[in-house]
Amino acid sequence: DVSTSPPTAPALARRAAVLDPRRAAALRAAAQARAAAREAAEEQLLLAKVEALYKLILDRGLEQSFRVVESIVSDGLTAVYGSRRYRLKLTPEERRGIYTVAVTTENVEEGVEGPTEDTFGGGLVQVEEFLLRVVFMLQAKLAPLLVMDESLNAVSAGHLDALGKLLRKVAERFGVDVLLVTHQEAMVDNADRVFRAINRRDGRGVGIRRER
Repeated sequence: DVSTSPPTAPALARRAAVLDPRRAAALRAAAQARAAAREAAEEQLLLAKVEALYKLILDRGLEQSFRVVESIVSDGLTAVYGSRRYRLKLTPEERRGIYTVAVTTENVEEGVEGPTEDTFGGGLVQVEEFLLRVVFMLQAKLAPLLVMDESLNAVSAGHLDALGKLLRKVAERFGVDVLLVTHQEAMVDNADRVFRAINRRDGRGVGIRRER
């Protein structure tokens, strides 16, 4: 039989001298890990707060801009359609961090609201698109020129005179040149310059004649 004698005090002391530095190093590493974890958690919390703040600022800025655009377009619709009060509505939506805008129109008197074309037809859509183009052009500080090729051909005849006056008002108020190509004679009366496309007598294409 092989007998094992208990370690002597000097031997235990030597072992302790080896283990103590390792234990101290392990404790220091654990403390550093806990500190790093706390810092990461605090940083994550700070980032979340900053993100929420930026989102709040963005939402408020968008809301203010939307209200301005809604007011301008709604005033233009009133100028064209008179007593039939239409109001544009822009509603920001966020899906998976991506912002989109839902565009609807409301008939204030009738309390009807929905997507413009589906609810009220193409004529109203074209008037809104024209007004939105003007707003975008001014906000983006683009060249003050709108080229419209049959862009308002769905507007009913009863509203063309008011629409022509609106185009003239926009041109005068904002210094915008509007080049409108149209078959609608009712739009001509409000134009500064009128050019008419005519068939050439010799049959060689189309000519342009200035009428005003």
